[in-house]
Amino acid sequence: SEIRRAAAMSVFGMLNWFYMWNTRQDAKGRAAYAKTVAQMTMGGVRNIRRS
Repeated sequence: SEIRRAAAMSVFGMLNWFYMWNTRQDAKGRAAYAKTVAQMTMGGVRNIRRS
């Protein structure tokens, strides 16, 4: 469906552009960001947990 495609493209966009606007992150920072995106994707913005 169109909404699923839009959601998938949004996730890819968040992940693919991370390096452009967050250039100072190391592997640990990138992993933390990936975890945040995964939590948001699976449970919405309210599901993001602070670590």
